[in-house]
Amino acid sequence: MQLGLETVAVAFRVGACAWELGSLISSSADDTLPYPSWTIALAGFREEQVSECIDDYVSKNALSVVARPYISARISSSRCSISAPPDVLHELLATTKLSGATKIELPITAPYHAPHLYSTSDVDGIVNDVDQISSITRIPIISSSSGASIKDIEFRDALRISVEACLQQTIRSDLVAAGVAAHLQATSLFAIHHIATAPDGLGSAVQAALGPSSKQIDLSEQHGSNIPKSLGLPLAKSKIAILSMSGRFPQAPSMDAFWHVLKNGIDTHELALASRWNTRTHVGDVSLKSLPKNTSGTGFGCWLHDAAQFDARYFNMSPREAPQVDPAQRIALLTATEALEQAGIVPGRTSSTQKDRVGVYFGSTSNDWMETNSAQDIDTYFIPGGNRACEFISISSSNSGLLYLGNTLDCYSNYS
Repeated sequence: MQLGLETVAVAFRVGACAWELGSLISSSADDTLPYPSWTIALAGFREEQVSECIDDYVSKNALSVVARPYISARISSSRCSISAPPDVLHELLATTKLSGATKIELPITAPYHAPHLYSTSDVDGIVNDVDQISSITRIPIISSSSGASIKDIEFRDALRISVEACLQQTIRSDLVAAGVAAHLQATSLFAIHHIATAPDGLGSAVQAALGPSSKQIDLSEQHGSNIPKSLGLPLAKSKIAILSMSGRFPQAPSMDAFWHVLKNGIDTHELALASRWNTRTHVGDVSLKSLPKNTSGTGFGCWLHDAAQFDARYFNMSPREAPQVDPAQRIALLTATEALEQAGIVPGRTSSTQKDRVGVYFGSTSNDWMETNSAQDIDTYFIPGGNRACEFISISSSNSGLLYLGNTLDCYSNYS
């Protein structure tokens, strides 16, 4: 546990260090892109050609060292990644020969793998706070910059190597495959567990470096048939299609509104709604050893403003039953119906819309309503109105297709 905590802490420090430096070098004036990308992957140009374009661009624009574009990753002879401040990066790709390259913007929002930007003192500031833990690595670390196999080192030294790789060293995927193959060839007995195809083709590159004499064992052969063999196939070949989605979220009664919350980074926590409970009478003093009964330690939370909105008649629910039904069940019915309608599902209209070929997936949390509200006024629908298992019955009785309920702590949502 301690090793995990220290590792996570170092990861946060690395991200904070890179973010701070990136903010000092460049700031985005576009409010619609609060976290612009610093890295773009290119294909179709040799490394020498890319370096030449970068040198010409830097010379013409008299860029400083910190603003200079640089190659942050070498994948193969004709594939690499370029990093730079976002405005510089986009201008470079728009005004040079690289405009004709096949490229994709990566979700990397700070400068990494930049030996000209980070020093040893930066690495020391991140690693020096790590506790001295007596633990030796049990499996070798394959360097992402040289492909070398690093064995039998202390935990703190392993973290230092990782931080240096993230901040100061260029990724060399072309050398990593050879390094992994060399390590495996030196091992008397090994097996390659092919789980999925990585975007950079590392698995196939290692297999090619090992040659036809290497032994490859499919993971499903040793660990049962519960792992689908199509795990590594492109999504386009999947037999399952997600057609639509619906949900209710804090300050977002629809998926469009939810995207607005995410895009703008809106903080949705607020004081409890008056329709829920009185914060003046039901918030206890947290300084006490134990809170009084029926009180909360805080009056704030993330609330669904429209949780009570429900068309009982549409769902053939009686006026007596509807108020006793857990709001989560009512929202499940609403959102499942919305998702099916938005997907254009007309049951039985075509072979692909037969009821046994259409499914709904949704998430649910705890039985708060049944344990607090309903229990204060037990009536006919106490059990079916507050039991999560009844959400299956409520939806599947009208859908007659696949229904999957995931008990989770995430926000409530439905997919079909």
